[in-house]
Amino acid sequence: MLTSSISLHLPKCPLAYSRCHSVLRTRLALPLLQSASSQSRNTSQSRSSSHGCRVRAMTTQSTEDASKATATEMKQGGVLTGKWAVITGASRGIGQAIAEAMAEEGADLILLAQRGGALEEVAEICKQKGSKKVDVMPVDLSDMSQVDKFAEDVLKKYGAVDVLVNNAAILGPISYEGDATKNPNMGQGPIDGDPDEWDKVLRVNMMAPMRLMRRLTPAMVEKGEGVVINIDSSAGLSPKPGNAVYSASKWGFRGWSKGCTMFFKDKGIKVVTVYPLRHTPP
Repeated sequence: MLTSSISLHLPKCPLAYSRCHSVLRTRLALPLLQSASSQSRNTSQSRSSSHGCRVRAMTTQSTEDASKATATEMKQGGVLTGKWAVITGASRGIGQAIAEAMAEEGADLILLAQRGGALEEVAEICKQKGSKKVDVMPVDLSDMSQVDKFAEDVLKKYGAVDVLVNNAAILGPISYEGDATKNPNMGQGPIDGDPDEWDKVLRVNMMAPMRLMRRLTPAMVEKGEGVVINIDSSAGLSPKPGNAVYSASKWGFRGWSKGCTMFFKDKGIKVVTVYPLRHTPP
């Protein structure tokens, strides 16, 4: 069974974080991506707490099934062999971990981030882990013209992709009480900070992934299958005053993602929202 929302607790220690791709592979990537290669499975309904804000990744049974399937799938070349996956924010952290997990399943990858040099390093790692083809595309996701150009290039070069992972995000300046010298931009509260910086946070965290889905999912629908994995945040479930703008972007992205889950339910496309609780990228 597969839910449409996932809460994922990632390690805070940078050393442990560097190995979190194995967690993502067994608890997230493998179960989700099996659905990308086989659309015969039915998506289960999201389950929430009485407050409607906390959801589980999957049933215990599905986790056990994923673990048992690992060795068999790897012998067969991986569940994503021959599939193309787009991953934003792939130059480090969660994006890199997902890229490596998908590489281990044989996926061909299109890696996107603003830091081209770091992407090249990740691409080499993914090739070593099992990807036969890895394309690297540096893109500034705060620039909507670049986002549209990226999507246009992907469709022209590869046609419909099989998996889209909207992972890239920026935090923006943080609000601090008292000493403003801690952050010259101040922060995200209603009486401090630069609204232009807020706009950038909203563009990268919400508008860019919305735009990518608008550009890339029609080809998935035409193909009749596909998976979209939207990496949201615990801030999209429980906001804090110091990161109000970041929380707003993640609440908005959460609403978009959940709406898309319902919209694509009968169209062969699975949209899954992931809420990492905390992490510290190396």
